Amino acid sequence: MGELKNGYAARALSWRLTKRLGGIAASIICVVHHSVTELIKENMTRCRPLSLSLFRRLSLGLLLGSWLLANTQTAMAQRSPADLADIPLNELLNIQVEGTGADHRSGQTSGIEDLASDSRFAFWYRYKQIRFHGYRNGTKDLSNAQVLKQFPVLPTIIDQQAHVFGLNYRASNRLSYLVSIPHIKQSTEHIRRVGAPFTLESEDFGDLSISANYSAFRYGRTALVVSLGITAPTGTIDAKGDTPRGKGTQLPYAMQIGSGTWDLHPGIAYATSKGQWNLGSTLESVIRLGTNDRNYSLGDQAALTLWANRDIGPRTRFGAHVRADTWGDISGDDADVNPLIAPVADPKLYGGKQVQVGGSVRYQWKEAVY
Repeated sequence: MGELKNGYAARALSWRLTKRLGGIAASIICVVHHSVTELIKENMTRCRPLSLSLFRRLSLGLLLGSWLLANTQTAMAQRSPADLADIPLNELLNIQVEGTGADHRSGQTSGIEDLASDSRFAFWYRYKQIRFHGYRNGTKDLSNAQVLKQFPVLPTIIDQQAHVFGLNYRASNRLSYLVSIPHIKQSTEHIRRVGAPFTLESEDFGDLSISANYSAFRYGRTALVVSLGITAPTGTIDAKGDTPRGKGTQLPYAMQIGSGTWDLHPGIAYATSKGQWNLGSTLESVIRLGTNDRNYSLGDQAALTLWANRDIGPRTRFGAHVRADTWGDISGDDADVNPLIAPVADPKLYGGKQVQVGGSVRYQWKEAVY
């Protein structure tokens, strides 16, 4: 059997569907690029000439991202619980524009005029749950028996849950800040070549996240938002459990709640409004700064998202998105984790690519919190 390239895998979209979605993404971006270019040309007296070249560069970047989306092989490698707490930039902006879907003074729908609602402070809560199962070598599915020929211990099901608590603060109509912290719980079921199955669990608060979002460009119903965040290594990387190797054994990377490093989260978002629809795209990344106390760092990440949403009621909003992610292998290794024991213990089996298509319905209980 060849080397296990992508380790722990969840079922993903077929490559053909991914390529079609990439083509659709490119078409949407071309339309956005054309409309924005024409808008700036017609209103050049009100906009700086730099804006045109800026949007052209951004559009080229998004086109490149959509090409990567179209050529992404759909093998989803294992992820750290620290990634579960990450909230996509477009969803963060949706949280912050709640309550601004209509300009009550003019009666026109916009949804991008301000970065936050009329309230200066907004508390929010988000629950996320995901289950991983199945293995894949590239795009080829593997049975548990095949993987057990390479590793003596095999995780069969990983359940991750995150309760994310956040606070938004609106400093102005253009600038807002966000602070959030997750509480993460993970349970992993294992089988072995020899011996009975066993289950390991880890649970703790994760990494603290602080970010700022700034509306750098606004004209009519078009906006460009830049974001910069940083996460502090408050989540544990020293979780231990009782394994066949003994009691109090250091758990592998996939069961550590935090990253152990300070991480940068830069991003940029383009948004526009067409009739009742809010449309946009985001580019965002995670950059690890150095290595942690256990001599490793999780892989860097990048993501392209195309999204659309509209109000379907006074406080209800429907949304849909296409998101392409790529992330790297773990750099370095934990000396207390044997990479030959299980796929989740090998730092070289963590890189991967993924395409997601999703929808959502968002309901706002109150117009303003405070």
